[in-house]
Amino acid sequence: MAANIKNDTKSLCAYVNSRCKSKVRVGPLVADNGNIVADAEDMSEQLNEYFTSVFTTENLSSIPSTDTVAKDNEYSFLSDIEVDHAVVINWQVFVQTRLLDQMISLLEF
Repeated sequence: MAANIKNDTKSLCAYVNSRCKSKVRVGPLVADNGNIVADAEDMSEQLNEYFTSVFTTENLSSIPSTDTVAKDNEYSFLSDIEVDHAVVINWQVFVQTRLLDQMISLLEF
């Protein structure tokens, strides 16, 4: 497996996942009425109801202003950010390569 790791990432991921000691799962949940909810769609509805109840809609007309931390230098203003397809693909390749390198180093103990 280690010799073919650069070309066959799926088998490494499958191996790492098989070695995990715990599987993180959500549910079952208890609804507001006390009923136990175990169906995936019903659990997603329960979570949606909860999160919409705890997050508020901001009043955009009364947002407080912030003090300027740095004045008259290159860091005092946000600059334009340009993102194109090539930048995203290059970043994805970079992240995947880093993850593979970390997984390989774990296997080489």
